[in-house]
Amino acid sequence: MKRQDGTRGKTRTPAAREKVTPHGRGLLFLLLTLGVQTMIVEVTIPRILAPAFGNTLFCWTAIITTVLVALSLGYYAGGILSSRAKVRRSIVLFAVFSSLWVLLLGLFGERTVLHLAWFGIMFGPLVASFLLAAVPAFLGAAVLPMVVELHSDRPGRSSGDCYALSTVGSVLGVLVTGYFLLPNLGIRGTLIVASVLVFLSLMLLGRFFTGTAGLAVCLAIHFIPVPGGAGVIFDRSNGYHRIKILETSGAGKIRWLFLDNSLEGAVKVGSVVPVLSYQKQIDEILLQVPGAKNVFFIGGGSFSMPSYVKDRHPDIRADVAEIDPDVVRAAEEHLDLKPGFNLYLDDGRRVLRERGERYDLIVNDAFKGLKDIPFHLVTREFLDIVLDRLTPEGIYAVNVVGRPGESPLAESILATIARAVPEVSILDNREGCVENVWILASRSPRGLTAGRKPAPGETGGRILTDDDSPVEYLVARELLGK
Repeated sequence: MKRQDGTRGKTRTPAAREKVTPHGRGLLFLLLTLGVQTMIVEVTIPRILAPAFGNTLFCWTAIITTVLVALSLGYYAGGILSSRAKVRRSIVLFAVFSSLWVLLLGLFGERTVLHLAWFGIMFGPLVASFLLAAVPAFLGAAVLPMVVELHSDRPGRSSGDCYALSTVGSVLGVLVTGYFLLPNLGIRGTLIVASVLVFLSLMLLGRFFTGTAGLAVCLAIHFIPVPGGAGVIFDRSNGYHRIKILETSGAGKIRWLFLDNSLEGAVKVGSVVPVLSYQKQIDEILLQVPGAKNVFFIGGGSFSMPSYVKDRHPDIRADVAEIDPDVVRAAEEHLDLKPGFNLYLDDGRRVLRERGERYDLIVNDAFKGLKDIPFHLVTREFLDIVLDRLTPEGIYAVNVVGRPGESPLAESILATIARAVPEVSILDNREGCVENVWILASRSPRGLTAGRKPAPGETGGRILTDDDSPVEYLVARELLGK
């Protein structure tokens, strides 16, 4: 029996009545842009978390977990709403609110995270990620089953098209964020782009007023000044860190370099003498290699140590590996960095592995404080590369934050080194506190005169390997006092 509305024995739902004039292509483009927006948020959130929690495995675990949970709940909720609500209106509302939330992340995300720092390095990122990223991911996911409902004349084909386009958008979001948006626009600019794309797609759906109003909000937020804080002369986020330089005056004008939440170096304007005490110890370390000709620094930072070495020892060849070009640019513009050494814009491990040069001294100072330790620069396999690139009388010096015997990470780094070389010493400043500690290692059993020999209880940590290097877990244990 054919009903007057043209269907045979079926009761039309509210969604079915809205199928009369669907904007098919506009809806599919909206799914694409929402997929882009979700992944932009996912890739950007770790940069927002970094000032409070570092750039650690816990941060990435937290944001991936948050997005997956939010997507699952969003798909489920969208499926329910697709048969109970005015679908087209719900789609527009969800898209608008998700984009407005993303804009708010650019304005208040970092300040919100700083208030959550007391949750700690392990659970803080999880709490912060759910507060910041769950809403836009949930709302974006809920749109997908509603769009499928509007195209349900061919449910199988419609579902395939919708999920494929959403996934393509996710892929594009990841690629464009990591390779272009964050390095060039920073956090706020990247999130504004995510919202702009969604508002443009709403205009394609015929929601001209909504889309135009949203674009106006994006433009207004773009021109809201970013608070820099007292003395901030450089502040930039990219794919590696948030780079900030503060200037203070007193006995002399000093500029302090911060990467994420860690102090990485300082320069007294007009002087090459390092400001930080542990960096001044490069003199004492060099005395362990009389007649040194080649020195390799892993990590540039403020470039205080290589600049000082070249100034005091012009005949020494100094090579520096710094992975972040923005750090180099900031040092050139604000930290008095001048030519004088060979600079490699690459990962230090890769430079050492691929170059055949041998060095009298290799200095590993690539760690960002205590919370962000590149795991591949502390493993036994990396140490093998270092030892292969040292001259027979050469020295390997690695800077760590903590105290061997008390800090699980420092103890494990020391244990990994001590098992591989005959001579190890610890060069520290004072007793009873967490500090920058130099661990010196020599391939030659001739004896190191700087520092002290490690006590038996200080070399009992786990051996770190490329397969097993849980540096974030060890740092978390230390911060929790376990």
